[in-house]
Amino acid sequence: MIKKNCLKCGKDFDAEKDTAKYCSTSCRVMYNRNNPKPKKEVLDPAIQAQVIYNSVLEMIGRINYGQVPTLMDGSETNRVKMDEVGLWAEPKPSTKTFQQFMNELSELETEHEYRTKAAEIEASSLTRKQKDLLLINMRTSKF
Repeated sequence: MIKKNCLKCGKDFDAEKDTAKYCSTSCRVMYNRNNPKPKKEVLDPAIQAQVIYNSVLEMIGRINYGQVPTLMDGSETNRVKMDEVGLWAEPKPSTKTFQQFMNELSELETEHEYRTKAAEIEASSLTRKQKDLLLINMRTSKF
């Protein structure tokens, strides 16, 4: 047991734990009532709403291929409209299979067709490895 002084009454007491500060529960309760902890600063609800709004817009922008819309600064001219958010601005990725792309590569003739097909492959929903294989195959064929 450790000898300590109570923070409330100042009496010496035998502490069972070395973290003890009070001789009894009643001293602990009375001390905490007389010495309340300072309250944490609470943000204005308008600021909280603004932070949430901006976070949602940023998440929507990330979902839509990295397009982050202009965030609101409180003025009417900078409020984002739903069509400006870009929910439907990007085309859906191609749903072609790896084999369909491979079959189309043999039909390409001009450099412009190759570049267009490369962009289509990049925008497709294929895995990175499949895209790389297709692009390498394109480079080693005609051009």
